Amino acid sequence: MLPLEMTQAQRLQAMNHLGQDAHSEFTWLCRTIPGCSLQWAVQGGDSGKETAQVPLRGAAIDLRLDKIDQVYGVQVRPAGASNLDESTLMLSKSWAQAMTMNHLIRSLQIG
Repeated sequence: MLPLEMTQAQRLQAMNHLGQDAHSEFTWLCRTIPGCSLQWAVQGGDSGKETAQVPLRGAAIDLRLDKIDQVYGVQVRPAGASNLDESTLMLSKSWAQAMTMNHLIRSLQIG
């Protein structure tokens, strides 16, 4: 299914599926919270478990390549915030997985 044809619940389910498989060291779990915000928890690596949230209304969603580690990152930045306030929603060695997550978040934002 295309992300724009999914329900919000289906988008979240697909995002969580990608978050479990995208990276060998980290997992991501997403959920929506009142006020059109996205919350996610990342677990793994040296960080243990971290939680972040961002209001989706007007947020910038970008896909970046870390050339050193050869990993794609899906970045989310709240409306009006600087790049310093950007959060990483997912890392993946696969461009296709990162692009799919990017489309799912944008569709969730529209929905």
